Amino acid sequence: MSAFDNYCTPYPTAYSSAYFTNLTFEESKNLMLPVQLPAGSITCWTYLSQESTTAVACSIGAGEAVPVPADLYPMMSGLREAFDAGYRSVTMSIQVSGGEITTHAHFKKLWLFTTINNNREAVTMAADILNQIECSDIFLYDVIEHV
Repeated sequence: MSAFDNYCTPYPTAYSSAYFTNLTFEESKNLMLPVQLPAGSITCWTYLSQESTTAVACSIGAGEAVPVPADLYPMMSGLREAFDAGYRSVTMSIQVSGGEITTHAHFKKLWLFTTINNNREAVTMAADILNQIECSDIFLYDVIEHV
């Protein structure tokens, strides 16, 4: 694993790739993913050389919203080059209903945002499939238990 990949790979916590890989159909049914911010919510951002390792900077907190892929793309597309240039985090201004907030995010958190966005549809579909199976009289109860 490269130094960049090692630095950016989130810990195996909620919403990491490992988390979604191990998510069951039953768990997907009850999972409440963070809401998405409206497109254009990130009004400005910049890479920083400061490495922040606080939980807030490295993980997704309860009630925290996630930027849409289009808002993350400019940051993510230049992430490797930013890392190579010595940058280790991002500061973002985000437009919310009460005004504007500024937040600081480790590169790990940017990957968590991306992982949530990449898995959002699959989680929703898994929950829908399980619901259809449970509501169907085609499958026996003991078969449904193993889904």
